[in-house]
Amino acid sequence: MSENTRPTISDTEYGYRGVINIFTKKDIDHKDWIIKRLDKERGGITFMTPSVDGAIYLTWGDIYYVDIMFVHQGKDFKSTVSVPDLENIIGRSN
Repeated sequence: MSENTRPTISDTEYGYRGVINIFTKKDIDHKDWIIKRLDKERGGITFMTPSVDGAIYLTWGDIYYVDIMFVHQGKDFKSTVSVPDLENIIGRSN
């Protein structure tokens, strides 16, 4: 991929599948969520639930960037995290 082009689906599949696999591994039912593939850096998702919305994507440095808003509390969480940390964050929300 050149510097002047957007990532392609194949470029971003790894990050997208990684996030979806974590939800599946943690037995989180995400079928009723509004989820869109995010073609940013190495890929991820944007999502919306009744209580949380945001984005999670894999950066070029192989760490995940998490940008979520807890709707009812009005609080934001923005951070770069490792895969084990992301799994812990997602697992706690279940």
